[in-house]
Amino acid sequence: RGWGGRCSPPPGGGPPPRVLLLWVLEARLLELYGEFVGALEAQYLYDPGLAPRRSFAVRTLVALLASRPTLEARILALACDKLGDPDRAVVRHASHSLRRLINVEHPAMAATVAREAMELARRTGASERARYNCVVFLTQVRLRRGEDGQELAAALVETYLRLFEVATGAAQDARPAKHQKKGSKRKKKAAAEASAATEVRTRLLSALLTGINRAHPFLPPGGSDAIPPKHVDSLYRVLHGGNSPGTAVQALTLLFSLVVGDHGD
Repeated sequence: RGWGGRCSPPPGGGPPPRVLLLWVLEARLLELYGEFVGALEAQYLYDPGLAPRRSFAVRTLVALLASRPTLEARILALACDKLGDPDRAVVRHASHSLRRLINVEHPAMAATVAREAMELARRTGASERARYNCVVFLTQVRLRRGEDGQELAAALVETYLRLFEVATGAAQDARPAKHQKKGSKRKKKAAAEASAATEVRTRLLSALLTGINRAHPFLPPGGSDAIPPKHVDSLYRVLHGGNSPGTAVQALTLLFSLVVGDHGD
């Protein structure tokens, strides 16, 4: 078996045999650990038939994250990816496990996990349901005072605003289907799909506004200036667009915060 370079004895002598054996054991353990993560990914995490297997896989991956840093980036990406799972039970398990990780077991990972969830939410081709799940998770991340908390809050607000722009643009582009016979199955199906999409989009807008309002107090001084005027116009459109009362209240709260400023002066 090869020594991977670092175990090659230097000229004129080398480490004792016991050290070499420990190096071989460490390399083999790392190899087996990677194979175990790969088996979870291939056989459980993306099993299209059984949601309980996917839930088991995501809970196991988060437990590995909490106990050791080995393969942290790979495992974190796999676990956060389940926030976009089509099954709500899997999303619920993923969100609960990740919240417990950053709030109880490993608070120092909060920013790392949040950034991974932000990457998933901004991913090209992500569904509105997946974005909604990510935003709901991000709104539950505990923000703290200090430089690190300000950086995370700024990153969250930037992500929320980008998703807000996409969501409001999609709402304007949505149009009811025309040129279909009244009562046709195709029209009924299209109407049902449009209604479901509108509901998800409304929830997404409400969650985005909630996230912005939560992160706004933790922004660095002058952080309100990071919200460009075009988003203020979008907020007014949300107010008059027939959205839910809760969404309208969130929009008004954010507008008030922008008018008053960072310190309420």
